[in-house]
Amino acid sequence: MSSVFPSSILDLPEADVPLKGARAHLSQGSDHQVVFMEFEADAVVPPHSHGAQWGVVVAGSIELVIGGRRHAFARGDSYF
Repeated sequence: MSSVFPSSILDLPEADVPLKGARAHLSQGSDHQVVFMEFEADAVVPPHSHGAQWGVVVAGSIELVIGGRRHAFARGDSYF
């Protein structure tokens, strides 16, 4: 999988993501956690939920179901 991220992000520790077609790099400290995620084309993430999350689409597009509603996001879009 080629990456849209620069080496400064790719040099971060790789997070253990149990999803086929997904890769993540993690920056974490006592007061923050930032995950840079990449997905192969047409990757499917099983339905799940967790606390508040803010995301920015760096490249490509993604569809998410938030609060029971389907949303489409493209490059430059953000979601919360």
